[in-house]
Amino acid sequence: MNQAATARQRSMPRREAGYGAPATSYASTPNKQNGGRHRRLSLVRAAWGLILIVLASRSATGSAAGVGDDPYLRRFLQILGVRHVVEALVCMTVPSRRVLRAASVIDATHATTMVALAGVDKRRRDIALTSAAVAACWSLASGAAARQSPGDAQRPARGGGR
Repeated sequence: MNQAATARQRSMPRREAGYGAPATSYASTPNKQNGGRHRRLSLVRAAWGLILIVLASRSATGSAAGVGDDPYLRRFLQILGVRHVVEALVCMTVPSRRVLRAASVIDATHATTMVALAGVDKRRRDIALTSAAVAACWSLASGAAARQSPGDAQRPARGGGR
């Protein structure tokens, strides 16, 4: 690099000069305060997923939870429970702002589809609205965690920051 280019890079802010945080800075080492919050949220989500799986598999509990003998609802609860467990594992493994935002969008989408289901299926309206309310809470919690996250690692700018 010639002297003029080097002097120009020194005068630019680090981000514009093409410097960025290492690719693993936040993904592998979240700060302790926010990392603890994300971990607790993920553990609660994993526990919720396991509860849904157990509710779907037990006939007596399923009846008490409003599932009864509906095989569709049982399968729905099992799949939803597995999704929560997987989502919790991903959020614990990669606690980045992007992953937490994705979790929030997934839960918001789930809440929206449950409201739509409640509008067309009177028999499943109560459980659909309950599921929508819970999904909305998860969406808000994940969104709040994303806002408190330090952010994703930045990649160096291409072309020397031009």
